[in-house]
Amino acid sequence: MAEKTLTEKFTVMLPHWLEHNEEHIDEMRKYLHALETEGQTELAGGCGAAIAQMNRVSDALSAMLAQLDTPPQAPRG
Repeated sequence: MAEKTLTEKFTVMLPHWLEHNEEHIDEMRKYLHALETEGQTELAGGCGAAIAQMNRVSDALSAMLAQLDTPPQAPRG
């Protein structure tokens, strides 16, 4: 059996990584709410910042996944 190409591997792995990251974001939002409820504003701010970073990761993973769905273009010149 032939070794999978990187594109084939990414076609499988990117959706997995994206889903996994979204699960972490959902979990962090629960902690953010709990921290806010307890009045732990400094920790809540850090949690919010982490969620923002995780959202950027999801955006990057989604963009990579979209590139896999786009057929390669001929070089311009």
